Formats: sequence, C-alpha cells, structure tokens
Amino acid sequence: MHHVFNALEVQLLASTGVDPFNAIITGAIIAQGGAAAAVAARTQNKKKRALYISSIVPAFLGIINLRLMKPFLYALVGGACAGGLASILHLAGTGMGITVLPGTLLYLDHLVPYILVNVVGFAVAFTLTYLFFRPEED
Repeated sequence: MHHVFNALEVQLLASTGVDPFNAIITGAIIAQGGAAAAVAARTQNKKKRALYISSIVPAFLGIINLRLMKPFLYALVGGACAGGLASILHLAGTGMGITVLPGTLLYLDHLVPYILVNVVGFAVAFTLTYLFFRPEED
C-alpha cells in the first residue's frame, strides 16, 4: 500500500528538491518500533517476548510489522505526534524510499530535528503502549 505514495514523493522532489512526506513516514514507522518495544517489555512469556523483540529491529530499518491492535493504535498516536512535529519543524528529506536509521542519510543537514522527531514518535508510542496494553490481551 505504501507504494501509492511514491508518485507524490517523486513530484515533491522534482518540484521542490525535498520530500517532507518522508519525515512524516519516518515518525510513523519509528512509533511502530516503540510500541513493539513496550509490548516486549511488558510480556512475561519468553517465546512471545522474543517474537516482539524481533519486531523492533525491522521498524528501525523502516519496515512495519506490528500485529496487535491496541499497540498498533498507540503507535498511530505516536506517529501522529512525530509527524506533526516534523511538519512544525519543516523537516524534509533530500530523497525518498528510506526511513528511520537508513533514512538518517537524507537528513544530514538537519540531523538534530530528525533525531528529535524519531525520539518523539518512539517515546509517545512506547509510553502509551507500556501504560495501557496488557500482555494478557494478546
């Protein structure tokens, strides 16, 4: 589904030279990693915890794979906060297609705001999930 945005990103890069949409996407993806980390931290079952921990790494590489509904919704809130902050800061990448850790290369000229957006997305999603998700719900 995310490929539908490629045309928008190409147009943004062609017309402005930057892609503000990439920063918003990054905030949403890092929030998924934050929610997955909170689920892993709250889960006592060793097998399930290992599964959730393995969901964190792909999120840092720009891949979403969170299957639980409530943590997914909390991650949406974290992503919205991160995306809103990216918009307020006028954060925009110099390319498209990569996010989170690999995406850092697109923001070398605005590294501090990029890191801040990532921290906000991760922290909001982690905090909400840690406080309100019960492992027995899974």
